[in-house]
Amino acid sequence: MRGKKKSDEQESEILMASYRHLNEFLCAFVNHSLPTYHYTIRERFLWEKLLNYEFYYTNNSLQGTQSESVFFVGKKT
Repeated sequence: MRGKKKSDEQESEILMASYRHLNEFLCAFVNHSLPTYHYTIRERFLWEKLLNYEFYYTNNSLQGTQSESVFFVGKKT
């Protein structure tokens, strides 16, 4: 029993550390604090709504092979 309890404690410590690291990453991502992850939040344009398709726009301010993610606000129609 004692070995099982110690194993469970180690597993829960690893799990909590993983949750903490994931939370720190997500907080930094949302705050735009990570220089390697770029994103914008915008509404879909009328023609994107009509065609139910998101057009890809290049951003000249990004250098190298970095790409930018786009998050859309509003209801999906």
